[in-house]
Amino acid sequence: MKVRLHDEAVIEAEEAARWYSQQQRGLGREFQQELKRSLKMLRANPGRLPLLETAPRNIEVR
Repeated sequence: MKVRLHDEAVIEAEEAARWYSQQQRGLGREFQQELKRSLKMLRANPGRLPLLETAPRNIEVR
């Protein structure tokens, strides 16, 4: 499965990583690593998450 992030989600994740880094050294990097692990899980097991009910029928959005 191909995983694409909305541009706004990418910006939000980058901002969150910066914020976490300001709170504690290395925490932003840990956040980014956990996000990557979560996306990898989604690619491997897309059925673990529910479909977005408002998405067009021909597109699978989770």
